[in-house]
Amino acid sequence: MKFFSFRLSTLLLVYLTAAAILGLCLTGKVWQLAGTLALDEKQNAVSMLEFDPSAQRLLAFNGQQLYLFDLATSRKMWKQPFQINPAMHLEIRFINSGDAVEATLFNEAQLNNPVTETFHYAAADGRQQTIVHPDPRDKAAPHFAHSDFFASKSSELSESAMSLGTRIRIESSSGPDSLRDTYTIELERPADAVRYSPDGQFLAAGHEGQITLWRRTRGYGALGMAAQPLYWILVALVLVIVIKVQRFKPVE
Repeated sequence: MKFFSFRLSTLLLVYLTAAAILGLCLTGKVWQLAGTLALDEKQNAVSMLEFDPSAQRLLAFNGQQLYLFDLATSRKMWKQPFQINPAMHLEIRFINSGDAVEATLFNEAQLNNPVTETFHYAAADGRQQTIVHPDPRDKAAPHFAHSDFFASKSSELSESAMSLGTRIRIESSSGPDSLRDTYTIELERPADAVRYSPDGQFLAAGHEGQITLWRRTRGYGALGMAAQPLYWILVALVLVIVIKVQRFKPVE
């Protein structure tokens, strides 16, 4: 009777290959849920979001309150009452290297001078303060809550995200030939706002009473999968196993 004699090293390679396949399966989604932030008002939808420059804190507005969250602990740092006239538009941002928060009210009917009032808060504790010369704006105002755009400064990646009910549709283009990919994040509840972090590695979605935080795990499509070191480790392991199997000789 003939059979193959497997060495311990071969079995170890098989186990490592299975682990690599499992690792790739776990990182199969480009965007994975990184956490959930809970607001005190469960019935109010989050309509505005903004990351700080280091992507360590997240500012949110739900129509009645301004919230600031610490993303490392997923805890609320502070909240401040803030209600606006439905005819007004609100723009929120971090200023002074993230040390302060600015909330600006716009009246779009006043074309010559749409900015009507500006409020400033200390990022550390939410105390209202006066800032005479805030940072100039680096994004066009007003920002539309249901969509956002990200362009990488270190690569040719650019993409846009748009909330469509219980889905977030992402359209991305990268490379010299502007290769396009479309990706969809499925949500458990409708999203009323989306916002990229400054580095594009996180995407926040605002819902009724909560915020979901999504983390980018890899690039899009086959090229995104091939860019992962684990992919090439798997390829190398498979090649080694194939070579070993070819060298096996059946024994009596």
